[in-house]
Amino acid sequence: MKVNNNNHFFGAKNHPNGFTLVEMIIVIFIMVLITSGFYISYSRFNNNVILTNIVYDISSTIRQTQSFGLSVKSWEQNFLATQSSPLTGFDAGYGVRFASDQNKKFALFYDKVEEGVNNWRCGLNADSFTTVNGCEDSAESGSLYQIVGQDSISKFCAVKSDSTKDCYDFSTGASIEYLDIIFHRADPDSATVGPSPDAYFSTSADVYPNDYQSAEITVTTPAGFTRTIYVTTIGQIYVQ
Repeated sequence: MKVNNNNHFFGAKNHPNGFTLVEMIIVIFIMVLITSGFYISYSRFNNNVILTNIVYDISSTIRQTQSFGLSVKSWEQNFLATQSSPLTGFDAGYGVRFASDQNKKFALFYDKVEEGVNNWRCGLNADSFTTVNGCEDSAESGSLYQIVGQDSISKFCAVKSDSTKDCYDFSTGASIEYLDIIFHRADPDSATVGPSPDAYFSTSADVYPNDYQSAEITVTTPAGFTRTIYVTTIGQIYVQ
């Protein structure tokens, strides 16, 4: 019997080992897409966390100012004066100032009484301070607060009862130079009819008493994410 060596009953196809260049490019492209997606999601999450922390820090400072203004009888009153005239001391308030000269700073101040009246803004009646730095240099200065990081205040507004707003936008400018939010304890001996508001809002366009019903402070990240702090005349402070 003659065996033909050229006949093969079982044989394997000749496949090249490894990946082709096209397959490697496709795999790398998919890996880049997945990694980019994770990075973008993480960056957005991280930016939102930082932004949220900042706006809650600012709102916490405003709430602390509210506590001072509504709980403390007077920042200047001493024990003897209080005992001799127990109904005095309700004429001073505590406030925070946001202004066009600083998008990463704001100031706490004491709204003192001069010549028997409040002027409802940072600075005494003889002063013309309309900035954060001016408020810090005034006789009513309290503390200066710094926003750390790349986020910053992008806009602040005083909102009227008809929903129109007096705003300052750091990117476009606007009609006001500053916004003062003042918390003032009501005088229990006052003859004023009706409840007094907890919060008062003053701007370079209109100083209390006015028609302002709330205030808004917007903080923005470099990527354009924003959150806004709202303060109402009845003392509500919340973030959206």
